[in-house]
Amino acid sequence: MKLLFASLAVFGYMLTGSLASADNLNGTQVTLTGDLPTLGTAFTNSVTKTIGTGVEFPSGTLVSTAGGIAVIGVNIDVGASSIDFSYTQSAQALSATFNGYVFDFAGATITGASLDSSSDYTPQQIRVGFGPHEVDVNAEGVFFTAGSHALVDLNAVVSPVTPPSATPEPQSYAMLLTGLAALGWFVRRRRSHI
Repeated sequence: MKLLFASLAVFGYMLTGSLASADNLNGTQVTLTGDLPTLGTAFTNSVTKTIGTGVEFPSGTLVSTAGGIAVIGVNIDVGASSIDFSYTQSAQALSATFNGYVFDFAGATITGASLDSSSDYTPQQIRVGFGPHEVDVNAEGVFFTAGSHALVDLNAVVSPVTPPSATPEPQSYAMLLTGLAALGWFVRRRRSHI
């Protein structure tokens, strides 16, 4: 009977083991852009990186492409399930309908984004929005202090870049066949002793 359960466990693993999906953003690509739509376009360059154990966009990564508008100094760390902002200078963001950062995630569907309560700012000051593959962090009009911090919590469903193979590994077949052969031998032996 134990062999039956072992064989079923191996078979269950073969069916479901490769179908498990990630619930974090590791392995996806993120593109960061500073955006101020009042200008009619993004006001910074865009930078794309692949998320591993965390991706850092240090202060100075984004460079203003609009004359007379500066990027507020901030270190941005995009992790498996959050975006962490650590401000390196004191400055006020321009007032506009939107003045902030746009994060585009390739290979992920964003299902939730919100400002964490540990942040030095309130959800009324830093407004967080999201779409299927995007997170928007709007800080228009906010005065930032050097050393202050904001944390955005993320929920996402990550789509594998390449679909998992439905074909089990040869070792899995060998284990399954060994278990089934042992089960057959056990049943046959038991019948011969009855």
